[in-house]
Amino acid sequence: MRRSLIQSVCYLAACGVFLSVALVSAVEKTVTTADGLFGADVYVQAGTTADSNFGTGASFVLKEYQPAPNNYTRKGWVRFDLSRIGAAKALTAALELEVAMNNGGGSPAGPPQNFTVHVYGLNDGDAGEGWGETTITWNNAPANDTTSTTGVLPNASYLGSFPVTSSDVAGTTVTFSNSTLAAFISADTDRLLTLILIRESTSGSHNLSFYTKESSQSPPMLRIQTYSDYLSADADAYVRLGTADSNYGTTADIVVKNSGTGSTTRKGYVRFDVSGVDIASVGDAELLLALAYNNAGGTDTDTAQNHTVSIWGVNDSADLDDWIETGVGQITWANAPANNTADNGITGDGTLLVTDFVTNLDSNNHTVAFGAGDSDFTDFLKTDTDGLVTLIIVRDSANGGHNLGFASKEHATLDPPVLRVRIVPAPATWVILVGGLGVLLLMEWRRRKRVPVRVRKEVARHE
Repeated sequence: MRRSLIQSVCYLAACGVFLSVALVSAVEKTVTTADGLFGADVYVQAGTTADSNFGTGASFVLKEYQPAPNNYTRKGWVRFDLSRIGAAKALTAALELEVAMNNGGGSPAGPPQNFTVHVYGLNDGDAGEGWGETTITWNNAPANDTTSTTGVLPNASYLGSFPVTSSDVAGTTVTFSNSTLAAFISADTDRLLTLILIRESTSGSHNLSFYTKESSQSPPMLRIQTYSDYLSADADAYVRLGTADSNYGTTADIVVKNSGTGSTTRKGYVRFDVSGVDIASVGDAELLLALAYNNAGGTDTDTAQNHTVSIWGVNDSADLDDWIETGVGQITWANAPANNTADNGITGDGTLLVTDFVTNLDSNNHTVAFGAGDSDFTDFLKTDTDGLVTLIIVRDSANGGHNLGFASKEHATLDPPVLRVRIVPAPATWVILVGGLGVLLLMEWRRRKRVPVRVRKEVARHE
């Protein structure tokens, strides 16, 4: 059966879309308000409780009650710590909330109701992103228009709305998902995402609430599909100058310290197996390290410090990447690849990839990212030929008394070192699609040119 031009174009386009999807494998990552150091969920209430905090409740309540502001009006704030997800670009994103209460109010409570919930995102980098779950109120909540039951200030962006219907009773999960939310997440740079939830309803006496992380039910969750793969370290260790033949491959922490030629100088080593990654298609990458501790040392284990940290890559070679975490031939200061055994330096077998900072705001358990958006880091990964990538963590800031350590894969509670790589869709599928369209158009033009005009008109008249 001969296809028409339009049928052929649609057929090829469908094949092209299928091929494009088949060539790119999306990865789904989830994060809840209970995850990370900065996850939080809370509601704020107007009127006589405008200075009250409700951050420890098992649910957050949304209510619109005219005129504004009214004692019963409530809005919700939820924050997600995206540090474990990294700077991944979101293909899709969905906010999931478990309904705690939906009724018509009164005693006994009336039947479940229909509501519309509007979602706003606090603009990236806004000073208010550091709001405290146990200190936020109606009067100090970031971007809250305190004079309106449904309003926000210009430092928040409208992302869309979702319905809660009368069939969404307690225990039901409702979802908000659209391309605007995905784009908003993709544009995030500080790995803190605050969403503001506001209910629109004709009756303030009706009740709607969702479970928080303080409840025994499911907390607010964010599902993100990305082009990124997350690889846990296949080996990690630190080495120490003063004990040059000792091995620290089974410790819970990767300790880095710079005391020059002093015995306490330490460097960290992490290795990743990238043999299953399409290295040539890597568009961006970063190293994620969970901070185990950052303090002033001695008796002062509470005061976090500022550090400069460099990430080096061991130049591609099977002999250099094939070090042993522990056991026979285990890594030590004396044999670590690219290690300058005299001091804090790295030999010519290493390449400096990125220099970044661990600040005194990076407290314990927080994940620190290195290399995101840095072309040197990405380019180094793309030169790999043996399927193994070794990264060296060097603390440049020189105060040997200060302590800085990252969680190793042996840590009991914190995430291991992670290499996040974002895969860029292969352009070949679009070349196939566009090229195929061109061939079809040429074939159709030549076919029509061979058919007399009279015949073409007659065929068209009967189509």
